[in-house]
Amino acid sequence: MIFKDRLDAGMHLSKLLKSKLGDDPIVLALPRVGIPLGSVIAKELSIELDAVIVRKLMSPNNNKVSIGAITWDQMFLNQDLIAQLNITRDEFQKIYDREFLELENRNELYRNSIEPPHIFNRLCILVDDGIATGASMKAAILFVRQNNPLSIIIASPVIPRAEISSLQNLVEDIVVVNQSDTDIPVRDFYENFDEVIEEDVVKMLGRNKNHQFNIPDNAFLNDSNPLYI
Repeated sequence: MIFKDRLDAGMHLSKLLKSKLGDDPIVLALPRVGIPLGSVIAKELSIELDAVIVRKLMSPNNNKVSIGAITWDQMFLNQDLIAQLNITRDEFQKIYDREFLELENRNELYRNSIEPPHIFNRLCILVDDGIATGASMKAAILFVRQNNPLSIIIASPVIPRAEISSLQNLVEDIVVVNQSDTDIPVRDFYENFDEVIEEDVVKMLGRNKNHQFNIPDNAFLNDSNPLYI
């Protein structure tokens, strides 16, 4: 299925999610591109909307290759790929520091000093406009899971078949419209795939704390060897 835009994709997900809602659900969308879908789902199903802020960690030699992702205090890494690319601690530290700074900036912009949502014992619906490597979604799952939700549902219009099996082991349910081949870009499932601007994200969230997640000392065999966690 090809969607007109992200709002159209959100409508399709809303219909599939309607029968899966329990008591006190919450939509947690991944900014920026997951917010338009999340806002539609929250409106259609009359449930709360909030954001799980995630930043991808890209390879220092190829900014189109994701080696992992971070949230406020969780990190998911593609260990095999990091080893394959022979990324050293110094290289990784530069990537991490840059993206964590951006994470802080986004948190300030999107949260505006508002406390994070209460998700203990709640059904959490994680929403993105499409999944490619799964790194961002897996980091978001780790972040949500540590807060002891009742259950987690992934809702995305597009997920590669190869990723679905790995994601199924991490959540209670997955709602997906298109199961794609890995080499098909997410944008190919949309007629309109325009950039989502910050102002629109803030508006959709209804918005108009400093913390540092330290990289474990044992993350590297030594400073010259690739990262293994």
